[in-house]
Amino acid sequence: MDLESPSGLPSQGSPKKPSPGQISFPFRSATISVAPTDVERLLHALRSYSYECEFERNAIAMRIHQVMLQLQHLRNAMNEAEAKLEGAREDIGTARHVIYSTGLNVSLIETCTTCKDVTYAEV
Repeated sequence: MDLESPSGLPSQGSPKKPSPGQISFPFRSATISVAPTDVERLLHALRSYSYECEFERNAIAMRIHQVMLQLQHLRNAMNEAEAKLEGAREDIGTARHVIYSTGLNVSLIETCTTCKDVTYAEV
């Protein structure tokens, strides 16, 4: 059997002419020739390589699935944070209305630089 790669699969290169009594297989990446007695080993090597590729594909699909689950978790956390923010802003509006209706001065609260620095800090 004329196989050159470590996995037992045909390596890239120029097609070789089959020796007398050999069978030639024109694969996607190369053409190889094997003796009829080695055909089963060739199929086994190709099947093994196929399983390896399938395992790699499945591992990547599982990683994508995990990332999507993490993304969904982050979306849920973002939605909860937005709901809290909306509630906090409504509470501020209610408090302003009550404070202004009593005639109190709230200028310090409205212009606090520490609060603004924290609010606009980069995350």
